[in-house]
Amino acid sequence: MLLGAGFRLIPLGHEALDGDEIFSRNVALQTWTAAYVTVRNDMTHPPLHYALMKIGIAIWGASALGVRVVSLLAGIATIGLIAILGRRLPDARWCGLLAAACLAVGREQVFYSQEARDFSLHAMLVILLVLWVDAISKHGRNPWLWASGVCVMTLLVYMHSMGSLYVTMAILALVICKLEMRAKILAVASGAAAALLFTPWAFAVLSIYKSKGLNEALGWYGHPTFYDLRQLWASSIGIIDIPGATAAALSVIVVLAVAALALVSRKQTLRQSPTVVAMALMAVLPPLLVFFLSIPPFNLTLFALRHFLPSMAVLLLICCYGLERLSQASAGRAPLVAGCGAALLLFLGAAPTIKALRAGPARYPYDKVAERVEAAERNGIEAFAASDDVVGEPVNFYCNRTCVQPLPEDASALPPRLLLLYRPRATEEENKYRQLIQSEYTDVDHVFYTNGLAAPWGTMAASLTRQK
Repeated sequence: MLLGAGFRLIPLGHEALDGDEIFSRNVALQTWTAAYVTVRNDMTHPPLHYALMKIGIAIWGASALGVRVVSLLAGIATIGLIAILGRRLPDARWCGLLAAACLAVGREQVFYSQEARDFSLHAMLVILLVLWVDAISKHGRNPWLWASGVCVMTLLVYMHSMGSLYVTMAILALVICKLEMRAKILAVASGAAAALLFTPWAFAVLSIYKSKGLNEALGWYGHPTFYDLRQLWASSIGIIDIPGATAAALSVIVVLAVAALALVSRKQTLRQSPTVVAMALMAVLPPLLVFFLSIPPFNLTLFALRHFLPSMAVLLLICCYGLERLSQASAGRAPLVAGCGAALLLFLGAAPTIKALRAGPARYPYDKVAERVEAAERNGIEAFAASDDVVGEPVNFYCNRTCVQPLPEDASALPPRLLLLYRPRATEEENKYRQLIQSEYTDVDHVFYTNGLAAPWGTMAASLTRQK
Protein backbone atom coordinates (compact mmCIF):
# COMPACT_ATOMS: atom_id res chain seq x y z
CA MET A 1 0.00 0.00 0.00
CA LEU A 2 2.94 2.34 0.65
CA LEU A 3 4.35 1.42 -2.75
CA GLY A 4 1.00 2.12 -4.37
CA ALA A 5 0.68 5.43 -2.55
CA GLY A 6 4.09 6.47 -3.84
CA PHE A 7 3.27 5.60 -7.46
CA ARG A 8 0.02 7.54 -7.21
CA LEU A 9 1.08 10.58 -5.22
CA ILE A 10 4.57 11.43 -6.47
CA PRO A 11 3.54 12.35 -10.06
CA LEU A 12 0.11 13.70 -9.09
CA GLY A 13 1.18 17.35 -9.01
CA HIS A 14 1.97 17.20 -12.74
CA GLU A 15 -1.33 15.54 -13.70
CA ALA A 16 -3.82 18.20 -14.83
CA LEU A 17 -7.55 17.82 -14.27
CA ASP A 18 -9.48 16.92 -17.43
CA GLY A 19 -12.98 17.86 -18.54
CA ASP A 20 -14.70 14.89 -16.88
CA GLU A 21 -12.97 15.62 -13.58
CA ILE A 22 -14.00 19.27 -13.81
CA PHE A 23 -17.58 18.09 -14.37
CA SER A 24 -17.36 15.94 -11.23
CA ARG A 25 -15.94 18.89 -9.31
CA ASN A 26 -18.66 21.24 -10.54
CA VAL A 27 -21.36 18.77 -9.50
CA ALA A 28 -19.79 18.32 -6.07
CA LEU A 29 -19.78 22.11 -5.55
CA GLN A 30 -23.50 22.43 -6.30
CA THR A 31 -26.27 22.16 -3.74
CA TRP A 32 -27.61 18.64 -3.14
CA THR A 33 -30.75 19.39 -5.16
CA ALA A 34 -28.87 20.92 -8.10
CA ALA A 35 -26.31 18.09 -8.05
CA TYR A 36 -29.10 15.51 -8.18
CA VAL A 37 -30.66 17.17 -11.23
CA THR A 38 -27.31 17.52 -13.01
CA VAL A 39 -26.31 13.89 -12.49
CA ARG A 40 -29.76 12.64 -13.45
CA ASN A 41 -29.75 14.66 -16.67
CA ASP A 42 -26.20 13.55 -17.49
CA MET A 43 -27.49 9.95 -17.80
CA THR A 44 -24.03 8.41 -17.50
CA HIS A 45 -23.36 7.22 -13.94
CA PRO A 46 -25.38 6.88 -10.71
CA PRO A 47 -24.98 9.53 -8.00
CA LEU A 48 -23.02 7.87 -5.18
CA HIS A 49 -19.56 8.99 -6.31
CA TYR A 50 -20.66 12.61 -6.56
CA ALA A 51 -22.13 12.44 -3.05
CA LEU A 52 -18.83 11.11 -1.69
CA MET A 53 -16.97 13.83 -3.59
CA LYS A 54 -19.15 16.49 -1.93
CA ILE A 55 -18.14 15.09 1.44
CA GLY A 56 -14.48 14.89 0.38
CA ILE A 57 -14.45 18.49 -0.85
CA ALA A 58 -16.00 19.62 2.43
CA ILE A 59 -13.04 18.00 4.22
CA TRP A 60 -10.10 18.55 1.84
CA GLY A 61 -11.23 21.45 -0.32
CA ALA A 62 -11.92 21.82 -4.05
CA SER A 63 -8.30 21.91 -5.26
CA ALA A 64 -6.99 19.41 -7.83
CA LEU A 65 -5.74 17.23 -4.98
CA GLY A 66 -8.87 17.70 -2.89
CA VAL A 67 -11.24 16.44 -5.57
CA ARG A 68 -9.04 13.37 -6.13
CA VAL A 69 -8.54 12.32 -2.51
CA VAL A 70 -11.54 9.97 -2.42
CA SER A 71 -10.31 8.12 -5.52
CA LEU A 72 -6.77 7.99 -4.16
CA LEU A 73 -7.88 6.48 -0.87
CA ALA A 74 -10.06 3.93 -2.66
CA GLY A 75 -7.23 2.93 -5.00
CA ILE A 76 -4.80 2.44 -2.12
CA ALA A 77 -7.40 0.55 -0.07
CA THR A 78 -7.99 -1.81 -3.00
CA ILE A 79 -4.33 -2.87 -2.78
CA GLY A 80 -4.82 -3.99 0.81
CA LEU A 81 -8.16 -5.66 0.05
CA ILE A 82 -6.70 -7.69 -2.83
CA ALA A 83 -3.98 -8.96 -0.48
CA ILE A 84 -6.60 -10.02 2.07
CA LEU A 85 -8.68 -11.71 -0.64
CA GLY A 86 -5.68 -13.61 -1.97
CA ARG A 87 -4.88 -14.95 1.50
CA ARG A 88 -8.40 -16.42 1.71
CA LEU A 89 -8.18 -18.47 -1.49
CA PRO A 90 -7.90 -22.26 -1.02
CA ASP A 91 -4.39 -23.32 0.05
CA ALA A 92 -2.99 -19.85 -0.79
CA ARG A 93 -0.13 -18.23 1.08
CA TRP A 94 1.56 -15.44 -0.88
CA CYS A 95 -0.45 -14.88 -4.10
CA GLY A 96 -2.41 -12.02 -2.48
CA LEU A 97 0.79 -10.19 -1.57
CA LEU A 98 2.09 -10.59 -5.12
CA ALA A 99 -1.23 -9.39 -6.58
CA ALA A 100 -1.16 -6.38 -4.24
CA ALA A 101 2.36 -5.49 -5.38
CA CYS A 102 1.34 -5.78 -9.05
CA LEU A 103 -1.81 -3.75 -8.41
CA ALA A 104 0.26 -1.08 -6.67
CA VAL A 105 2.35 -0.48 -9.81
CA GLY A 106 -0.18 -1.34 -12.55
CA ARG A 107 -0.54 1.49 -15.04
CA GLU A 108 -4.35 1.54 -15.37
CA GLN A 109 -4.85 1.09 -11.64
CA VAL A 110 -2.47 3.98 -10.92
CA PHE A 111 -4.06 6.23 -13.54
CA TYR A 112 -7.66 5.82 -12.40
CA SER A 113 -6.72 6.04 -8.72
CA GLN A 114 -5.53 9.58 -9.55
CA GLU A 115 -8.78 10.54 -11.29
CA ALA A 116 -11.70 12.36 -9.69
CA ARG A 117 -14.20 9.86 -11.07
CA ASP A 118 -15.88 6.69 -9.85
CA PHE A 119 -13.63 4.01 -11.33
CA SER A 120 -11.29 3.24 -8.41
CA LEU A 121 -14.20 3.26 -5.95
CA HIS A 122 -16.02 0.85 -8.25
CA ALA A 123 -13.04 -1.53 -8.21
CA MET A 124 -12.76 -1.34 -4.43
CA LEU A 125 -16.43 -2.20 -3.94
CA VAL A 126 -16.18 -5.19 -6.29
CA ILE A 127 -13.25 -6.59 -4.27
CA LEU A 128 -15.35 -6.08 -1.13
CA LEU A 129 -18.14 -8.01 -2.84
CA VAL A 130 -15.83 -10.93 -3.57
CA LEU A 131 -14.71 -10.90 0.07
CA TRP A 132 -18.38 -11.06 0.99
CA VAL A 133 -18.84 -14.11 -1.25
CA ASP A 134 -15.91 -15.73 0.54
CA ALA A 135 -17.40 -14.94 3.96
CA ILE A 136 -20.84 -16.26 2.97
CA SER A 137 -19.35 -19.51 1.67
CA LYS A 138 -17.84 -20.10 5.13
CA HIS A 139 -20.35 -18.46 7.50
CA GLY A 140 -23.60 -18.51 5.54
CA ARG A 141 -25.85 -18.61 8.60
CA ASN A 142 -24.73 -15.22 9.93
CA PRO A 143 -27.63 -12.75 9.36
CA TRP A 144 -25.30 -9.74 9.65
CA LEU A 145 -23.30 -11.03 6.69
CA TRP A 146 -26.41 -11.10 4.52
CA ALA A 147 -27.33 -7.58 5.60
CA SER A 148 -23.81 -6.36 4.80
CA GLY A 149 -24.05 -8.04 1.39
CA VAL A 150 -27.19 -6.08 0.55
CA CYS A 151 -25.36 -2.90 1.58
CA VAL A 152 -22.33 -3.62 -0.62
CA MET A 153 -24.53 -4.57 -3.60
CA THR A 154 -26.59 -1.41 -3.21
CA LEU A 155 -23.48 0.74 -3.00
CA LEU A 156 -22.15 -0.92 -6.16
CA VAL A 157 -25.24 -0.28 -8.26
CA TYR A 158 -25.36 3.32 -7.04
CA MET A 159 -21.62 3.76 -7.73
CA HIS A 160 -21.28 2.67 -11.35
CA SER A 161 -23.50 1.68 -14.26
CA MET A 162 -21.68 -1.67 -14.53
CA GLY A 163 -22.15 -2.47 -10.85
CA SER A 164 -25.23 -4.59 -11.54
CA LEU A 165 -23.15 -6.95 -13.70
CA TYR A 166 -20.72 -7.64 -10.87
CA VAL A 167 -23.57 -8.13 -8.41
CA THR A 168 -25.08 -10.67 -10.82
CA MET A 169 -21.77 -12.53 -11.08
CA ALA A 170 -21.48 -12.77 -7.28
CA ILE A 171 -25.01 -14.16 -6.95
CA LEU A 172 -24.45 -16.55 -9.85
CA ALA A 173 -21.30 -17.92 -8.21
CA LEU A 174 -23.18 -18.66 -4.99
CA VAL A 175 -26.06 -20.27 -6.90
CA ILE A 176 -23.98 -22.63 -9.08
CA CYS A 177 -21.55 -23.69 -6.34
CA LYS A 178 -22.12 -26.42 -3.77
CA LEU A 179 -23.80 -24.53 -0.95
CA GLU A 180 -26.91 -25.04 1.12
CA MET A 181 -30.15 -24.25 -0.69
CA ARG A 182 -30.86 -21.68 2.02
CA ALA A 183 -27.69 -19.79 1.07
CA LYS A 184 -28.63 -19.82 -2.60
CA ILE A 185 -32.10 -18.48 -1.90
CA LEU A 186 -30.72 -15.76 0.36
CA ALA A 187 -28.16 -14.81 -2.31
CA VAL A 188 -30.93 -14.24 -4.86
CA ALA A 189 -32.99 -12.39 -2.25
CA SER A 190 -30.02 -10.14 -1.42
CA GLY A 191 -29.60 -9.20 -5.07
CA ALA A 192 -33.33 -8.57 -5.38
CA ALA A 193 -33.21 -6.31 -2.32
CA ALA A 194 -30.36 -4.29 -3.83
CA ALA A 195 -32.30 -4.01 -7.11
CA LEU A 196 -35.36 -2.82 -5.21
CA LEU A 197 -33.30 -0.19 -3.38
CA PHE A 198 -31.96 1.00 -6.76
CA THR A 199 -35.48 1.40 -8.17
CA PRO A 200 -35.89 5.10 -7.18
CA TRP A 201 -32.85 6.12 -9.22
CA ALA A 202 -33.86 3.88 -12.12
CA PHE A 203 -37.27 5.59 -12.30
CA ALA A 204 -35.62 9.02 -11.96
CA VAL A 205 -33.44 8.55 -15.06
CA LEU A 206 -36.01 6.61 -17.08
CA SER A 207 -37.88 9.75 -18.10
CA ILE A 208 -34.61 11.39 -19.19
CA TYR A 209 -33.69 8.39 -21.33
CA LYS A 210 -37.12 8.47 -22.93
CA SER A 211 -36.91 12.16 -23.76
CA LYS A 212 -33.28 12.32 -24.93
CA GLY A 213 -32.64 8.77 -26.09
CA LEU A 214 -29.86 6.35 -25.22
CA ASN A 215 -27.62 7.32 -28.13
CA GLU A 216 -27.29 10.92 -26.91
CA ALA A 217 -25.85 9.71 -23.61
CA LEU A 218 -23.68 6.91 -24.89
CA GLY A 219 -23.15 7.36 -28.62
CA TRP A 220 -19.76 9.03 -28.22
CA TYR A 221 -18.16 5.85 -26.79
CA GLY A 222 -17.81 4.29 -30.24
CA HIS A 223 -17.73 0.64 -31.21
CA PRO A 224 -14.97 -1.60 -29.84
CA THR A 225 -13.00 -4.12 -31.85
CA PHE A 226 -11.92 -7.57 -30.72
CA TYR A 227 -8.46 -6.09 -30.16
CA ASP A 228 -9.95 -3.72 -27.55
CA LEU A 229 -11.32 -6.72 -25.65
CA ARG A 230 -7.97 -8.52 -25.85
CA GLN A 231 -6.15 -5.39 -24.73
CA LEU A 232 -8.43 -5.03 -21.71
CA TRP A 233 -7.62 -8.52 -20.44
CA ALA A 234 -3.93 -8.26 -21.35
CA SER A 235 -3.68 -4.97 -19.43
CA SER A 236 -4.52 -6.89 -16.24
CA ILE A 237 -0.89 -7.92 -15.96
CA GLY A 238 0.57 -5.18 -18.19
CA ILE A 239 1.52 -4.71 -21.83
CA ILE A 240 5.12 -3.79 -22.51
CA ASP A 241 6.00 -1.75 -25.59
CA ILE A 242 7.22 -4.46 -27.97
CA PRO A 243 5.61 -6.13 -31.02
CA GLY A 244 3.28 -8.94 -30.02
CA ALA A 245 3.14 -7.83 -26.37
CA THR A 246 -0.65 -8.12 -26.17
CA ALA A 247 -0.64 -11.69 -27.47
CA ALA A 248 2.24 -12.59 -25.14
CA ALA A 249 0.45 -11.14 -22.11
CA LEU A 250 -2.74 -13.00 -23.02
CA SER A 251 -0.78 -16.24 -23.33
CA VAL A 252 0.63 -15.77 -19.82
CA ILE A 253 -2.85 -14.99 -18.50
CA VAL A 254 -4.40 -18.08 -20.09
CA VAL A 255 -1.71 -20.39 -18.72
CA LEU A 256 -1.93 -18.99 -15.19
CA ALA A 257 -5.74 -18.74 -15.15
CA VAL A 258 -6.11 -22.35 -16.33
CA ALA A 259 -3.66 -23.42 -13.64
CA ALA A 260 -5.62 -21.51 -11.01
CA LEU A 261 -8.91 -23.13 -11.98
CA ALA A 262 -7.56 -26.63 -12.62
CA LEU A 263 -5.36 -26.78 -9.51
CA VAL A 264 -7.71 -24.82 -7.25
CA SER A 265 -7.09 -27.15 -4.32
CA ARG A 266 -6.11 -30.68 -3.48
CA LYS A 267 -8.96 -30.75 -0.94
CA GLN A 268 -11.97 -29.43 -2.90
CA THR A 269 -13.35 -29.04 -6.40
CA LEU A 270 -13.94 -25.78 -8.23
CA ARG A 271 -17.67 -25.82 -7.37
CA GLN A 272 -16.71 -26.00 -3.72
CA SER A 273 -14.77 -22.72 -4.10
CA PRO A 274 -17.36 -19.93 -4.62
CA THR A 275 -14.68 -17.25 -4.20
CA VAL A 276 -12.62 -18.54 -7.13
CA VAL A 277 -15.75 -19.05 -9.24
CA ALA A 278 -16.94 -15.51 -8.50
CA MET A 279 -13.54 -14.11 -9.48
CA ALA A 280 -13.50 -16.09 -12.74
CA LEU A 281 -17.00 -14.94 -13.66
CA MET A 282 -16.23 -11.31 -12.83
CA ALA A 283 -12.98 -11.37 -14.80
CA VAL A 284 -14.53 -12.70 -18.00
CA LEU A 285 -18.28 -12.20 -18.32
CA PRO A 286 -18.88 -8.44 -17.68
CA PRO A 287 -16.44 -7.20 -20.36
CA LEU A 288 -17.41 -10.01 -22.74
CA LEU A 289 -21.13 -9.34 -22.40
CA VAL A 290 -20.79 -5.57 -22.85
CA PHE A 291 -18.44 -6.12 -25.80
CA PHE A 292 -21.10 -8.11 -27.65
CA LEU A 293 -23.76 -5.54 -26.75
CA SER A 294 -21.53 -2.78 -28.17
CA ILE A 295 -21.27 -4.26 -31.66
CA PRO A 296 -23.97 -4.77 -34.33
CA PRO A 297 -26.80 -5.61 -34.22
CA PHE A 298 -27.17 -4.28 -30.64
CA ASN A 299 -24.96 -1.17 -30.97
CA LEU A 300 -25.18 -0.23 -27.27
CA THR A 301 -21.92 1.67 -27.06
CA LEU A 302 -20.98 0.91 -23.46
CA PHE A 303 -17.53 -0.67 -23.76
CA ALA A 304 -14.50 1.08 -22.26
CA LEU A 305 -11.48 -0.28 -20.39
CA ARG A 306 -12.03 1.97 -17.37
CA HIS A 307 -15.49 0.50 -16.76
CA PHE A 308 -13.93 -2.91 -16.16
CA LEU A 309 -11.14 -1.99 -13.78
CA PRO A 310 -12.59 -4.55 -11.30
CA SER A 311 -12.34 -7.32 -13.90
CA MET A 312 -8.68 -6.47 -14.42
CA ALA A 313 -7.99 -6.55 -10.66
CA VAL A 314 -9.59 -9.96 -10.08
CA LEU A 315 -7.98 -11.41 -13.21
CA LEU A 316 -4.60 -10.28 -11.89
CA LEU A 317 -5.28 -12.10 -8.62
CA ILE A 318 -6.34 -15.22 -10.52
CA CYS A 319 -3.01 -15.14 -12.38
CA CYS A 320 -1.04 -14.77 -9.14
CA TYR A 321 -3.06 -17.61 -7.62
CA GLY A 322 -2.35 -19.75 -10.67
CA LEU A 323 1.36 -19.06 -10.27
CA GLU A 324 1.26 -20.13 -6.63
CA ARG A 325 -0.64 -23.33 -7.50
CA LEU A 326 1.89 -24.10 -10.25
CA SER A 327 4.77 -23.58 -7.85
CA GLN A 328 3.12 -25.87 -5.29
CA ALA A 329 2.73 -28.54 -7.97
CA SER A 330 6.41 -28.20 -8.96
CA ALA A 331 7.75 -29.94 -5.84
CA GLY A 332 11.53 -29.33 -5.67
CA ARG A 333 11.40 -26.55 -8.28
CA ALA A 334 8.76 -24.55 -6.35
CA PRO A 335 11.09 -21.67 -5.31
CA LEU A 336 12.37 -21.30 -8.89
CA VAL A 337 8.87 -21.29 -10.41
CA ALA A 338 7.55 -18.88 -7.79
CA GLY A 339 10.53 -16.53 -7.99
CA CYS A 340 10.73 -16.38 -11.78
CA GLY A 341 6.95 -16.08 -12.17
CA ALA A 342 6.68 -13.32 -9.59
CA ALA A 343 9.55 -11.41 -11.20
CA LEU A 344 7.85 -11.71 -14.61
CA LEU A 345 4.49 -10.45 -13.33
CA LEU A 346 6.09 -7.55 -11.46
CA PHE A 347 8.11 -6.61 -14.53
CA LEU A 348 5.06 -6.75 -16.83
CA GLY A 349 3.10 -4.59 -14.39
CA ALA A 350 5.77 -2.04 -13.52
CA ALA A 351 7.54 -1.56 -16.88
CA PRO A 352 4.70 0.31 -18.69
CA THR A 353 4.04 2.44 -15.60
CA ILE A 354 7.67 3.41 -15.11
CA LYS A 355 8.02 4.22 -18.81
CA ALA A 356 4.94 6.46 -18.64
CA LEU A 357 6.20 8.19 -15.49
CA ARG A 358 9.57 8.87 -17.09
CA ALA A 359 7.91 10.23 -20.25
CA GLY A 360 5.91 12.85 -18.35
CA PRO A 361 2.28 13.48 -17.40
CA ALA A 362 -0.19 10.77 -18.39
CA ARG A 363 -2.92 13.38 -18.90
CA TYR A 364 -3.18 16.33 -21.24
CA PRO A 365 -1.47 19.41 -19.75
CA TYR A 366 -4.32 21.90 -19.45
CA ASP A 367 -2.27 23.72 -16.83
CA LYS A 368 0.37 24.44 -19.50
CA VAL A 369 -2.34 25.48 -21.96
CA ALA A 370 -3.59 27.92 -19.32
CA GLU A 371 -0.10 29.45 -19.13
CA ARG A 372 -0.16 29.94 -22.91
CA VAL A 373 -3.60 31.58 -22.69
CA GLU A 374 -2.47 33.96 -19.96
CA ALA A 375 0.63 34.89 -21.99
CA ALA A 376 -1.63 35.68 -24.95
CA GLU A 377 -3.86 37.79 -22.69
CA ARG A 378 -0.92 39.92 -21.68
CA ASN A 379 -0.50 40.74 -25.37
CA GLY A 380 -4.16 41.66 -25.73
CA ILE A 381 -5.20 38.40 -27.45
CA GLU A 382 -8.42 36.66 -26.41
CA ALA A 383 -8.71 32.86 -26.24
CA PHE A 384 -11.60 30.73 -27.52
CA ALA A 385 -12.25 27.00 -27.26
CA ALA A 386 -13.89 24.89 -29.95
CA SER A 387 -15.08 22.60 -27.14
CA ASP A 388 -15.94 24.51 -24.00
CA ASP A 389 -16.61 21.54 -21.68
CA VAL A 390 -13.67 19.34 -22.76
CA VAL A 391 -10.97 22.00 -23.22
CA GLY A 392 -12.32 25.37 -22.07
CA GLU A 393 -13.40 24.41 -18.54
CA PRO A 394 -10.11 22.69 -17.52
CA VAL A 395 -8.14 25.69 -18.80
CA ASN A 396 -10.42 28.08 -16.93
CA PHE A 397 -9.87 26.05 -13.77
CA TYR A 398 -6.11 26.58 -14.00
CA CYS A 399 -6.58 30.26 -14.80
CA ASN A 400 -8.76 30.55 -11.67
CA ARG A 401 -11.24 32.54 -13.78
CA THR A 402 -12.89 32.53 -17.21
CA CYS A 403 -9.91 33.09 -19.47
CA VAL A 404 -11.28 31.03 -22.38
CA GLN A 405 -14.62 31.77 -24.09
CA PRO A 406 -16.71 29.33 -26.13
CA LEU A 407 -16.17 29.82 -29.85
CA PRO A 408 -19.25 31.70 -31.18
CA GLU A 409 -21.19 30.45 -34.20
CA ASP A 410 -20.86 33.83 -35.92
CA ALA A 411 -17.21 34.30 -36.93
CA SER A 412 -17.78 38.01 -37.56
CA ALA A 413 -18.07 38.49 -33.79
CA LEU A 414 -14.48 37.33 -33.29
CA PRO A 415 -11.62 39.80 -32.77
CA PRO A 416 -8.91 40.35 -35.42
CA ARG A 417 -6.45 38.30 -33.37
CA LEU A 418 -7.32 35.31 -31.25
CA LEU A 419 -5.96 32.11 -29.73
CA LEU A 420 -8.05 29.09 -30.74
CA LEU A 421 -7.95 25.92 -28.63
CA TYR A 422 -9.12 22.78 -30.42
CA ARG A 423 -8.36 19.05 -30.63
CA PRO A 424 -7.08 18.10 -34.09
CA ARG A 425 -8.39 14.52 -33.84
CA ALA A 426 -11.91 15.69 -32.90
CA THR A 427 -13.62 16.12 -36.27
CA GLU A 428 -16.13 18.76 -35.24
CA GLU A 429 -13.49 20.89 -33.52
CA GLU A 430 -11.03 20.61 -36.40
CA ASN A 431 -13.78 21.60 -38.84
CA LYS A 432 -14.35 24.82 -36.88
CA TYR A 433 -10.64 25.59 -37.17
CA ARG A 434 -10.66 24.89 -40.92
CA GLN A 435 -13.71 27.08 -41.46
CA LEU A 436 -11.90 30.00 -39.89
CA ILE A 437 -8.78 29.36 -41.98
CA GLN A 438 -10.78 29.04 -45.19
CA SER A 439 -12.74 32.23 -44.51
CA GLU A 440 -10.65 35.13 -43.28
CA TYR A 441 -8.04 33.99 -40.75
CA THR A 442 -4.41 32.93 -41.06
CA ASP A 443 -2.67 30.53 -38.69
CA VAL A 444 0.48 32.42 -37.74
CA ASP A 445 1.65 30.12 -34.95
CA HIS A 446 0.47 26.96 -33.20
CA VAL A 447 1.63 24.68 -30.40
CA PHE A 448 0.37 21.15 -29.76
CA TYR A 449 -0.06 20.17 -26.11
CA THR A 450 -0.18 16.44 -25.40
CA ASN A 451 0.81 14.01 -22.68
CA GLY A 452 4.22 12.52 -22.01
CA LEU A 453 3.67 9.61 -24.42
CA ALA A 454 2.73 12.00 -27.27
CA ALA A 455 -0.84 10.74 -27.63
CA PRO A 456 -2.60 12.25 -30.68
CA TRP A 457 -5.66 13.43 -28.72
CA GLY A 458 -4.04 16.56 -27.37
CA THR A 459 -5.00 20.24 -27.68
CA MET A 460 -3.74 22.65 -30.32
CA ALA A 461 -3.31 26.29 -29.38
CA ALA A 462 -3.39 28.17 -32.70
CA SER A 463 -2.72 31.91 -32.98
CA LEU A 464 -5.01 33.25 -35.72
CA THR A 465 -4.95 36.65 -37.39
CA ARG A 466 -7.68 38.04 -39.64
CA GLN A 467 -6.51 38.71 -43.16
CA LYS A 468 -6.75 42.36 -44.30
